Amino acid sequence: MKKPRWLNNDSWNNFVGKWMDADGLIHCVVRGCDAPDEELLVDHIVSRFEKGTDAPSNLQPMCCGHNAAKGARPDHYWDHDLYFDQPLNLEALRAYQRSYVYEVILERSAHFSQPISTINDRLLCFVAVVAAGKTLGEFCVPFAINTCVRRHRRAQPRIDRMLLVTKGTALRSQIADELTRKSVNLGLVSRPPVVMEITDSTTLLDTKAPYHIGVMCPNMLWPHYDTTTGLLDAEQPPSWIPGIERVVQRHPLIVFDEMHYAAENIGEFVKAARNSLVFGFTATPFQWDGRLLENLAVMSVFSYQNAMAMDGSMKYIR
Repeated sequence: MKKPRWLNNDSWNNFVGKWMDADGLIHCVVRGCDAPDEELLVDHIVSRFEKGTDAPSNLQPMCCGHNAAKGARPDHYWDHDLYFDQPLNLEALRAYQRSYVYEVILERSAHFSQPISTINDRLLCFVAVVAAGKTLGEFCVPFAINTCVRRHRRAQPRIDRMLLVTKGTALRSQIADELTRKSVNLGLVSRPPVVMEITDSTTLLDTKAPYHIGVMCPNMLWPHYDTTTGLLDAEQPPSWIPGIERVVQRHPLIVFDEMHYAAENIGEFVKAARNSLVFGFTATPFQWDGRLLENLAVMSVFSYQNAMAMDGSMKYIR
């Protein structure tokens, strides 16, 4: 086991003295783990993300595998039931929400049970006609992903918070209201999610803000370029808001509603969000010139023909 660069010598000596056994060995703190010495790391009991310190009392030995499974949350966090672990009432879903969102994710169960950092290299897009019920389709995503994860392993990172990004303040309020009321009134779940409209960067960056779903407009997420350098955009990397890493650590699932309106910015965001799955929902997956949006992984397409054949509850269809 090697001393990490960020740990000073006194703290390292304190750590070794605390965790070394009578045979001069240090073991992973997870009971029953027999990982070899070269796989051990110094783990923060309360992560830096959760404002944990580098004090020796907050440090413990942990193997690479258990450290990755724990993620940035406190010890035993993933042992507990999360809001999105509860089952959805699938009978209450529209055909689109059930067959073209929820079940499509479950069909890729092995894929979505993997660590997010290994599978988040593309914008995952659901295409559906207007009035298909996209808002509650978006609501289905975290439940489906957690079902995938729990099929393979119970105590590992899952979706505990979701960020839903929409383009206008009026729509932001409408979506927040629908998620709170309709999810219960339509019988999808027995208790409503805690939904918060995020209107400022302080709330966005607050790791303790109590909500399951945050709904926001995108202006705080977009990258920007330094106009004082005289360089073209293509010659310099974009800058992100201070603390963007905390945003993606706090929200393992980020969904862009009607994502076609800012596909280029969302594409840049996907590259930066190494700890989040990023989904987009749209009825028009096209650029201004009529070409299909690029760099998408299309999950499903729900057309008017599908709606007419399967879903009589949809608007405009009798």
